[in-house]
Amino acid sequence: MASAAPTLVSASPPAELPTVTVSGTSKRPDVEEHRYKDMLDAVTLFQKYSEAHPDAVLRFRIRQRKEMVGADMSQLVVYVIDPEDGTRVPIDLAPDGGFTLPSLPELRKRDAMVRTNMPPGSLAWHAQITRVGADPRDRVLGDLRMECRLDVYAADLHRKLKSPAYYALKSALPDICSNNPPLNWVAWSEKPLFAVHLRAGKRQKSLNEREGLHDGIGVPALYPLQDWPYLLKDYSYWAPLGDSSWPDDTTIHIIYTEDKFESAGGGQ
Repeated sequence: MASAAPTLVSASPPAELPTVTVSGTSKRPDVEEHRYKDMLDAVTLFQKYSEAHPDAVLRFRIRQRKEMVGADMSQLVVYVIDPEDGTRVPIDLAPDGGFTLPSLPELRKRDAMVRTNMPPGSLAWHAQITRVGADPRDRVLGDLRMECRLDVYAADLHRKLKSPAYYALKSALPDICSNNPPLNWVAWSEKPLFAVHLRAGKRQKSLNEREGLHDGIGVPALYPLQDWPYLLKDYSYWAPLGDSSWPDDTTIHIIYTEDKFESAGGGQ
């Protein structure tokens, strides 16, 4: 029996598909970064402070917070990036991770970011105010209070526990940093510290262990939410920002661990 011939079905021309436009933002890069506009706002806020303290200098600092597998601070790169076209403006870093922020008005309008090449959680950022010619072992309490304000009301660099009460106080108070009870605000020394002393006229005080050294203090489960643990633990202390009995011109004198050992060993 002859097989039946196959039936041919004529296909209709395919309908033209509508053009679809998909809009959205690119995935957040897997690196440490902060908003350029917020950091510029901190610079503007500092300018008012510097009018009363012409010897005060503002820099931003980036410190190594955690070990970075396959990378170290010598490989740190920082730049301002335009989110629209990817244009990068490199930032010059000092050996201590400090830098001044370039003024780029156009990038401020375009919601640029200050970005690094290091993974999230590996770095700690902060605004640092120092005095021209001052010993790095000596800080000024008023400068630390101002550093806190620059962060809380502008730069938002610190990684710290920010509860609903924190945001409520921030909204309600013009200066949460000088409030009492105080905001626990971490400050850092340049080297591992042994002791921290306050001096205001004839009044002196040594910070106790909970205020000065962080060894053994804190809840390890909360460490990822804060800046001071891990590699910065031995460098950090809490100054009495909210204690108005200590005036702004109070000197904070830091004794490094290496200084203590050299003194005990006769400098050998």
